Amino acid sequence: MQSTKCKVQSASFTSLAAFLTLIMLAGCSDERKAPLQTNDPVYSETLSLFDHRAAAGADLSTSFTLADTITDGRLYINAFLWPDAALNAYSRYGLELDSIAQRLLSLEGQILNLSLKTDKTHADSVAIDSLGLLKTASQGEVTTRNVIRDSLDTRLDNRFKVSIWLDNDVVELYPRAIFLDSAAVPGQLAGNETAIWGQNFFTAPSLDSSGMRGRRMTLDVTRFFTADPSYRHSSKPARPASPDALPELYPITDWLTRLTPGNHTLHVRFGEAGVRSEVSVNLYVIYKHAG
Repeated sequence: MQSTKCKVQSASFTSLAAFLTLIMLAGCSDERKAPLQTNDPVYSETLSLFDHRAAAGADLSTSFTLADTITDGRLYINAFLWPDAALNAYSRYGLELDSIAQRLLSLEGQILNLSLKTDKTHADSVAIDSLGLLKTASQGEVTTRNVIRDSLDTRLDNRFKVSIWLDNDVVELYPRAIFLDSAAVPGQLAGNETAIWGQNFFTAPSLDSSGMRGRRMTLDVTRFFTADPSYRHSSKPARPASPDALPELYPITDWLTRLTPGNHTLHVRFGEAGVRSEVSVNLYVIYKHAG
């Protein structure tokens, strides 16, 4: 470390020299301070639990060790999938709906322009009728495609769902999801079927030229929300802007206290058999030294 030095020139008058010396010394004081010490040291760790592990609906398990008492943590679930026929159909219907929407805008504009003419001819009236028929037909195409796409939405969300459970739990958790049955979505599910809906992994964006899609779900281990197994929704809700805003979610608040120092096992399931998918999971924890 370099020391800080200040030189003072001698003066003819002793009192003046002493006065100037005091001023110079005051101006050359070192204001650097040692870092503050804390009585509650904390440190963090990121544990890689799964790294692009082939999923396809299989039960995946991994053991990990926590070194100390946890004060906070995040579980990062990265799900990857490759489109199948149903997912490609869902995307195709979406593109078709966008195209029909543009067509409807054009038809409505043409109808409005002809309707506003003050000197409409018989040909104009015929054109308005013809355009109106095309508009009605296009609106029917929208209705048909929306019905099919909504059904695909239910089944694809269920196909690409993720569940987790800790240690020796016998009940798996579906974070940020709800249960749907045939009462909620008549015509989409049979009477004995139940779907997990809301996680929205199937709409993940493409990540590379291979067609792989990926999305991350981040869960706060101090409190996260899952599908309530005792509740069945009477209807399928609209997708909320926030995934934690789905109705009737069940809060999980005991993982922080259960993740004690020592060995644990995390179980994960993603996708379904025969559908290519992978999962990566990381656990980020903040420790506090015991004592």
